[in-house]
Amino acid sequence: MTALTEGERLSGTWYDRTAQYRANRWSGETVDEEQFAEDEEIVLTPLPCWGHHMEEERRDFVREMIAEIEAEAAARHRAQGTTPLGVKKILRHHPWERPKTAKRSPRPWCHAVTKEGRELLKRAYQLFAAAFRDAAELLKDGVPNPPFPEGSFPPGRPFVPHAAPG
Repeated sequence: MTALTEGERLSGTWYDRTAQYRANRWSGETVDEEQFAEDEEIVLTPLPCWGHHMEEERRDFVREMIAEIEAEAAARHRAQGTTPLGVKKILRHHPWERPKTAKRSPRPWCHAVTKEGRELLKRAYQLFAAAFRDAAELLKDGVPNPPFPEGSFPPGRPFVPHAAPG
């Protein structure tokens, strides 16, 4: 987080496990993983919508977002009478452990910020599909170039063998 809020450099070690595996298979012996370690630095690039802002402004934006998220979480915990788990409880769980109960609801038709946005996208898709079906029917009826909607992939035309002259 300090990379985004304070400009701290992000670096670490990357291990080329593929090369290590191949070397182990080739030599038949276990090779030292440090032979396949490389120091890497991660360079964070600003989001395009923030590209015109100065670096300190971008850091301020991130700090503000973090503060908003923390305030919303605190308000939710107060309203629900709950407390955050905390680092110790989180680290006590194995990362592959499955939850005891899972939310069982159908997946959303699409993801959108608002219900209105979701409905708008659904309506646009319905209109697109209807236009495609209408054009496909015209094609079946023999219309040579029916108006398929922009961005669609019209079905292939039927093969008509060449008739040899009389």
